[in-house]
Amino acid sequence: MKINFLLINYFLNFSKGLIMNYKKRFLRICLMLGFLLLIGIGTNANAATWYSQGAVTLNATANWNSAPDGSGTNLATWVNTDVYVVQSTHVLTFAAATFDSLIINSTGAHVTAAVTVNGTVVIGSSCSPTAGGTVTVNGNLIVRNGAAFTPAGSWTVNSLTINNSTMQIASGQTVDINGNLVLSGTSAFTPADNTSVLLFSGATTQTITVSDDSYLEAGIFQTTTANTNVTTTSNLTVIDQFTIAASTTFNATGGTVTFNPSAASALWANSGTLSFNDLIMNLGFAATPATDATIKGNLTKIGTSTFTASAGTITFTNTTLSPKQIQISGGAFTFFNLAISAGSKVATSSTFTIAGTSTINVVNNAEFKANAGTIPISGAGAITNNFSYPSGV
Repeated sequence: MKINFLLINYFLNFSKGLIMNYKKRFLRICLMLGFLLLIGIGTNANAATWYSQGAVTLNATANWNSAPDGSGTNLATWVNTDVYVVQSTHVLTFAAATFDSLIINSTGAHVTAAVTVNGTVVIGSSCSPTAGGTVTVNGNLIVRNGAAFTPAGSWTVNSLTINNSTMQIASGQTVDINGNLVLSGTSAFTPADNTSVLLFSGATTQTITVSDDSYLEAGIFQTTTANTNVTTTSNLTVIDQFTIAASTTFNATGGTVTFNPSAASALWANSGTLSFNDLIMNLGFAATPATDATIKGNLTKIGTSTFTASAGTITFTNTTLSPKQIQISGGAFTFFNLAISAGSKVATSSTFTIAGTSTINVVNNAEFKANAGTIPISGAGAITNNFSYPSGV
């Protein structure tokens, strides 16, 4: 038998080259995976925790240690991926600084300058930072563990969560939320007075969630940035007004919005879309809106002061089998324009007035029933389209 040594030699060289080629590829893959693993390990290792060491200035690295009792190593340089814990009884001065995550377990007053937190701020103890500049939290602000958080300045945050705790917006200051607002457990988020601003400016859909045992109140409830769409099914109270900017929306698909103004108020200034579910007006001071609003539920007005709309339309829209109610007591109530949208049903036994040149507009199979009371319409005012009401109205 003849053996072709040239063919065998070619096969051996080819196999050797193939094996070497796969070895190189395998080595490259191993090196790449090792590099990625090294990066991952390095990132986790950098997430160190540092503890405050007394009543000191926040942005001085020597005032932070890797151990709560100071027995570890001092912070050498600020690392944005680290966590900084303000310990109990330590009152830190917030000089201008930028860092990642901050946990405040101190009950002292913290003097704030222009501070930016790239990550999360956790308020774990009652404290009252004094105003020295806006605190910007690019991550989330979390108030928990029964803390009472009463900052004196303005805060801008991504999302805000209050869990079994309280927070107050200072007089004339703003809490600007770019994400969602959540109140859980037994919590409260309130204004110091009617000049405190709760602002939503996320340029996206933002939700408000308030647990049954929690309470949300705003002085001025405001939207600014176009495409901001605030939605809720929860109860909330406003003690001055809604200010809704153009191309923004407030849409309550459940719950009750209660107006309880602490001074004369327009109640709402709407350049965008403002839609309530159930609406209660507790008027101890005159209310004078001049822009549009939509109500999907019941309208209840109590209190001795008057409601006088000087412009705009209040539109009722619903798809329920039983009519939604307009219930008026106390001071006089005057609509400018009142509209009942297609297919909607509204009933009342109350007395109210339609402004002299305005209308009740009941459209496309809608229904308006005045079962009692008086509805004066004077001058050029009118009731238009299909409706039903008892004789004598």
